[in-house]
Order: sequence, then C-alpha cells, then structure tokens
Amino acid sequence: MNNIANDPPRSLEPRVLWRVLAGVEPESVAWLWPGRIPLGKLTILEGDPGLGKSTLLLDLAARVTTGHPMPDGSPTERGTVVLATAEDGIADTVRPRFDAAGGDAGRLLVLDGIAAAEERPLCLPEDIALLGAELLPLKEITLVIIDPFVAYLSEFVNSRIDHDVRRTLAPLSRLAADVGCAVVLVRHLNKAVGGSAIYRGGGSIGIIGAARSGLLVAADPDDATKRVLAPTKSNLAPPAPSLSFELVSTPTAVARVAWLGTSAHAANALVASAGPEDGDALGEAKAFLVDYLAGIPRSVKETQRAAREAGIAERTLDRAKAALGVRSVKEGTTGWVWRLPAKGATPPITPNLGTLGTLGTLSSGTTTYEDGKSEGCQPGGNGALPPEGAGDAWEPEPPAPSLTLAVTDLGSGLFLVTGGQAPHEVRVAAGVATCDCPDHQYRKRACKHIGAVRGAQGVR
Repeated sequence: MNNIANDPPRSLEPRVLWRVLAGVEPESVAWLWPGRIPLGKLTILEGDPGLGKSTLLLDLAARVTTGHPMPDGSPTERGTVVLATAEDGIADTVRPRFDAAGGDAGRLLVLDGIAAAEERPLCLPEDIALLGAELLPLKEITLVIIDPFVAYLSEFVNSRIDHDVRRTLAPLSRLAADVGCAVVLVRHLNKAVGGSAIYRGGGSIGIIGAARSGLLVAADPDDATKRVLAPTKSNLAPPAPSLSFELVSTPTAVARVAWLGTSAHAANALVASAGPEDGDALGEAKAFLVDYLAGIPRSVKETQRAAREAGIAERTLDRAKAALGVRSVKEGTTGWVWRLPAKGATPPITPNLGTLGTLGTLSSGTTTYEDGKSEGCQPGGNGALPPEGAGDAWEPEPPAPSLTLAVTDLGSGLFLVTGGQAPHEVRVAAGVATCDCPDHQYRKRACKHIGAVRGAQGVR
C-alpha cells in the first residue's frame, strides 16, 4: 500500500499541459445524422419562432429511439435521448408529438430540473459537471436536446458576450465528447435583415463558433405551407443538401413532420427573403444595449464589434442608443465609452434621422465652429435652410454665443463632437452624415455638430 506521507508533495501552482501529436491516434468523425449532426460535438438548430424546430427535433428523437432511418434514408443506431425543454408542456405537447412521430417513450428521458435544497431548473454552466456524472453511467445516450439554449443559462451568463458563452459551451462540448452523444442546442434568430445566415442566430457569434455544425429552419419562400432545413455551418463534412418538410396534423390534431425530399433553397437565401420589420430590429438593438452595457460601460469600438457579431446594423445601433439615452463618456486611458443612463432617468425623444447632404472633407483633430448659418438637414436642397415662413414649425436661429466644438474621430465613420452642453455623435456613411441631436429635427435648426464635422480639415 502506498504511504501517502512519503509521496512527494504536489505543487499547487498551475502548469501547462502538453501532449505530443504523434501519440494521438487518428479517428474518424462519428455521426448521428451523417453530414448534419455529429456525435460527440455541439450542433446549433436555429430559426424564427413557430416554424417547427421543436417538432422537428422530436421527429429526429423518435427515429433515434426506434432505430428508424433519418429523413434522407441514412441508417440510425438505436439509442436513448435526453430532452430539456423550457417552452413546451411535457404531457400535452411533447408526449403527443413524440407518439405521433412513432417514438419509443421508454427511451426518452425528460430533464425536469436539479434536486438541491429546493428543486430548480438546470443551470449552465454550473450544472454541466453534475449532468455529465448522471449521463456517463447510462448506456446508449446518443442525443441530448436543450430547447432553447438561452433558457438554461445562469443569470451571470450574458448570451450576447462572446467569452461568456464560450466559457459555457467549452465544458458542454467536453460533456458531448465524454459521453459520445450529439448535443443539439436550439436558439431563435436575431432581428437583423439579410446578411449571411451564420450571423443571424440570436446572441454572440461565439455560440455558432463553438458548434461544429449549424442548421437553419426557415419558411419556404415558394410555398408558405412548407419549411426548409438548411445547413449554415459544416466543419466536419461537406454541407449536406437542404431538405423540405411540412407540418401535418394527425387525426387527433397533433402536429408531426412530413419530409418532402431535397430543396434548392440555401440558408443565406432563406434569411435574405424573410427580413423582419424595422421596429423589430430597433427593439432587438435596444435589448442588446441594455444587456451589453448593464453594470459596466464599454468602449465604443467594443460595443460596435459586439453588435456586428449579434447581427445589428450600425445605423440601427445608433437609433437604439439615442432612444435609450446612452451617453458617451471619456474615461481615463480607456477612452470614449458608452454608458446607460441612470435608473429613473427619462430617455430623450428619439430623433428621426434623415439624409443631411453631402459631407465635405474631414479630419480627426479639433475645429472651431462659429458660423450660425451652417448648413444642416433642412429641406430645400443639399442641406440648404428653407426660407423664412416655410411653415409654422420653422423657428429662425437666434443669435448664439461663439462655441468651440471639438471633433474626435472614433473610427468607422463615427465622430464625437464636444464643447456644447452635451457630447453628440455624428456618423458619416457614403458621404451622408447623421447626428443623434434632436435640435435640428424638432426645432428645424441647422445642426451645429454636423457643421463642426463638415468644417474639419483633411480627408479621411
């Protein structure tokens, strides 16, 4: 028997773990559904609400529990499925749909929660080790479904922040590899319009980044009664063909999936053909800012980068910023940051940003603006002010004291103008400038902030 007292002391200092690639035996990728859902890996299934994602997954789960071939005819090895669902009732929705798909209910394990001092829902990532300890001794676990993924995230995990989701998905990916099962995470799409399908999933780009396979469920643009399952990401095999399906009703009024063969519609074309309303995009951007800036100001560039990863256009982000009253503040060595207004503060009236004429030459320095006749976003030509008496809303510009406005180039066509009562941002895109200041929109005055930027010297 080993004498623990005589064992050399173990260092508690962290150390780097190495292994030589020559000692790693090559392995083939194992598949639950060849080309679409790999075993031992994460797969993302995404789509707008109401298109049948959960019903589709119950159809696949039924095939796994019975060994019935996949929709494209690929053979299936019979196994056991674990389901965590936060949106559908187990007795009135999951069980009837699973039965309608012909599944073996004895091989479907429904994860109800965690038994602690009080029963609570599953929380990721802290319960991943506990879940793994439960699954490892079980035999034939081949599929784990988490629907939807964000419903099981702990309160300290922000699904819009890349490092938050990656710290959650890394142990979940290890669990999939240890158990040898496919883990499918369900999420909704964001409100962005068009673009690549891989950027349309809700939350951080790190979610699809951590997955080895991505699948999209979308409405068929040629037939409103049909759906399309299309690949968005395929790291381990060539992209599989898109498949067509429809939801049909059984005699007992339960929905089930009927597969219709291949479809010519690719994922990028599907998301381009189904853009949301502008108000939905603005709401998504406002929710993003509230989540992303909660508790901590973040740099302008960091926030813009995260918004792009979330599929939010810069113009929509600017509108959301103005609507929420997000402030630009210079903080020490960090530079310019965005900060949410204090709780209870009244948000400003959201300006209706319009086209402000052609921008002249610009620089990133400081400029002095003293001309009360600056051009702005008024009707009547390329930034020209309308004549007096053009309407009751017109209010002539009163004499104003001389102002020295500083123009700071924040990059990506964004300029910060300071020196007045509050800092304002001017965005320049394709020679067109917009400002978050409501003065020139509601009082019909020329915008001095745009004038300051227009008066800057040099070309960017």
